[in-house]
Amino acid sequence: MIKPGYFSEIALADNLRSDYDIKNELILKNKLNVDYVFFGDSITQQWELNACFNRSNLIINRGIAGDKTRYALRRFEADVLQLCPRCCVILLGINDFYEIMPNFFQQSKGREYENIMKEVTDNILKIIISARESNILLAICSLIPNPNFEINETEQSRRRFELELNKVLKMMASEYGYIYVDYFNALLKEETIFTVDGTHPNYLGYNIMSKVLKETLLKEGIEI
Repeated sequence: MIKPGYFSEIALADNLRSDYDIKNELILKNKLNVDYVFFGDSITQQWELNACFNRSNLIINRGIAGDKTRYALRRFEADVLQLCPRCCVILLGINDFYEIMPNFFQQSKGREYENIMKEVTDNILKIIISARESNILLAICSLIPNPNFEINETEQSRRRFELELNKVLKMMASEYGYIYVDYFNALLKEETIFTVDGTHPNYLGYNIMSKVLKETLLKEGIEI
């Protein structure tokens, strides 16, 4: 039974660690066959998966609000690999970007854009390699767009980050023989508001994402 423990710094990933350890143990002890694990941050955690996908599948949600790729990398073994899912749907990266902003409470400057991008891509690549070594199929999902990115400089930087990271994710998925799921362009075409705050999908956003995921997986002969 793998448990990643807690981080030495304040990490939102710790908030659900005990819950997920208990749930993982129940799945393992009951020797259940897991079909899908959705792995990511708040966009995944808030996704009511039973409302969108085939309930005959065992679909596990391992999203954690506020999670960053360096924490996701550490918990990937516990929350995905040891559950041996048929497929892992992974959506990560946007929380790392927000480290570009100064921290008022810690009186610290924001991190450099290039350093953040390198860390994110390195961490996701390590997750991909780990999945490959364990013969776990990945559906690597693009970040979703903020429809109001022109508002300020931070949001413009976020759009640049989304475009650059999505390009890298698509390339890595192709290189390692995994599936790339393009939520970004599907949502970008939508004229109706699909988020509640520019980051988190509303019901329309999740329905579009569900449709894109289903259609993408079906092309590979996988039904969810």
